[in-house]
Amino acid sequence: MRTFGRVLTFILGVGTIIAGIYCLFTPEVSTVLLAYMVGIVMIVDAIIKFISWFGLKEELGGGDAILLFSAIISLILGVLLVADGFAQWMLDAIIVYAAAAWVIVSGILRIVRSFRLKELKGGKNIKAISRNWWVLLVFGIALVALGIFMVLNPMTVAIAIGVLIAIAIIFVGANLLTFALV
Repeated sequence: MRTFGRVLTFILGVGTIIAGIYCLFTPEVSTVLLAYMVGIVMIVDAIIKFISWFGLKEELGGGDAILLFSAIISLILGVLLVADGFAQWMLDAIIVYAAAAWVIVSGILRIVRSFRLKELKGGKNIKAISRNWWVLLVFGIALVALGIFMVLNPMTVAIAIGVLIAIAIIFVGANLLTFALV
């Protein structure tokens, strides 16, 4: 990679880490700007992929078509999330309620599985598992309760997701720094 690409990648990495740390300490702001931040990260990802594609094209005499396609998709989706308020709102709602639905379904599946374990017959190991069916039942009930809590308190979930995304943004920045220094 050329010097300009390394410097740009380094600057983007530092900026991304700073943004991630800011988001980590202000999750309520991060939540409001969640889709916007995802869009920015996607645009940064696209820029890095374009730089990589041009570097590969120069070094290998041809670029990686999958890398170029991925860069284009990241750029289009990133610009859409940054520029379109409706897309931002939709992503925020989808993330929160999809997470809640996933937790509820996981809990229901554990409850069903616990009753199946209770009815297992067989050798010594099977009996040991079937004796503790209630542990899976308790976890299943807890997951369903957590999922219902998530549906009823979407802002709490959004803040928690904001913290997780802040951590992910920090890792993306660290990855960019590594890429710039290698």
